[in-house]
Amino acid sequence: MTAARPYYERALAIRERALGPDHPDTANSLNNLAVLAYDMNDFPEAARLMRRAVAIREQKLGPNHSDTQSSRRSLVTIERKRNRKWWQFWK
Repeated sequence: MTAARPYYERALAIRERALGPDHPDTANSLNNLAVLAYDMNDFPEAARLMRRAVAIREQKLGPNHSDTQSSRRSLVTIERKRNRKWWQFWK
């Protein structure tokens, strides 16, 4: 997994540069990188990345879009691993 991280980071950088920091495809890269960080037990980084993905998806796709909902569920899972209650970070 650690070997994959530079590729995920590069994909994110390319999408940010080509599409902008608030594009839904950029959110996809953030989501993927957050899942990788989660799998590597880097829960603070996973939460930071997933929060950004959720914010972009809420803004660009809407709060009821399936991608937004999926990222929200992932954020809940990440925050549970960090021993935080959902109401401490949910809007």
